Amino acid sequence: AVVSTQSTGHDVTASRNLYLWKWNRVCFVVGALLCGIFGILMFYEFGTVLAITGGLVRGVGQWLFIMALLGLSREKFTKPATWHKKGREMALPFYLTHQWSIVSITSGGLWVPYLRTLPVMWLLTTISSLTVAYLVTLSGPVRYFFGLPAPPGFQLLPGKRMGGFLPVVVLGTVAVALVVGTNLV
Repeated sequence: AVVSTQSTGHDVTASRNLYLWKWNRVCFVVGALLCGIFGILMFYEFGTVLAITGGLVRGVGQWLFIMALLGLSREKFTKPATWHKKGREMALPFYLTHQWSIVSITSGGLWVPYLRTLPVMWLLTTISSLTVAYLVTLSGPVRYFFGLPAPPGFQLLPGKRMGGFLPVVVLGTVAVALVVGTNLV
């Protein structure tokens, strides 16, 4: 709803939007400048006080830059696209599995000279992590162990039973059995 004052006819929403528009751009420019300055100065050696100050300046610059990016994206991306739902669903499995793919691909790729370059590693690990996250979202009941809801109508996974802690109990039991088994051997 548009709020306006009776006496001046001033549109509060329009002035707020103009203020946010200016603030987002100022944060973007200042954050980018502070990060750029730190990036240039990090090649020089300074004392401890200047190093700590540089770290604080970099942190402030990064947070200003992140705030500006969030504000600008809030302005520009107002309608959800069809791929947003799947992307949000893939976020947690991606987070949980990306380290596995990074370690396995990097350890294998270091033996091949053209595979060990940084862009190739980024490309391979990103594609593999996205593929694994996508397959987890399609996997049915396995989704539950990656923080996603189980498919509707699937009764084997806990819903109300044990307050949703059945996977923790099962995985804890398996972990204890593995530790006990390896220490007995």
